[in-house]
Amino acid sequence: MLCDSCKENEAIISYTKMSGNNVEEVHLCATCAEKKMKEDLTFNQAISSQVDSFLKELFKLTGNFDKEIIKKSCPNCGTTFDEFEKNHLGCESCYETFSSELSSMLNNLKYASKHKGKIPQSADIAISMRREEEELEASLRQAIESEEYEKAAIIRDRIKEIRESK
Repeated sequence: MLCDSCKENEAIISYTKMSGNNVEEVHLCATCAEKKMKEDLTFNQAISSQVDSFLKELFKLTGNFDKEIIKKSCPNCGTTFDEFEKNHLGCESCYETFSSELSSMLNNLKYASKHKGKIPQSADIAISMRREEEELEASLRQAIESEEYEKAAIIRDRIKEIRESK
């Protein structure tokens, strides 16, 4: 289905527009959807940046990347982000150059950005305690960010217990 706005590109977003008793189905391509949402939501600067990041993430999931990101290239080896994403290979500078895009991709895929590995059963208990403390600290940050203060207090107390038992 073609975009209702430009009539050129394939529509990837559909929504229902209601005004009074009038109901209209709207189909838009990535470019027109971004323009339309920015126009409709520019009245509030606070949500404008959130809309930008939402659209970027949405278009990453649908395969309609921002053209600037695809053309972004590593200053060391010249690999573009598009090539880097397809091959998953690059020089050490590629990982620094594309760090924000990689972080975003890992978050979308629900992968951790740090490999933890397994702890052998024969390992010292201190290793397990350290791992638990790291996981609890991450949970504590998340609880505080989501304003779950009772949960944060319980996690804080558990971290304190682990530190005192060392």
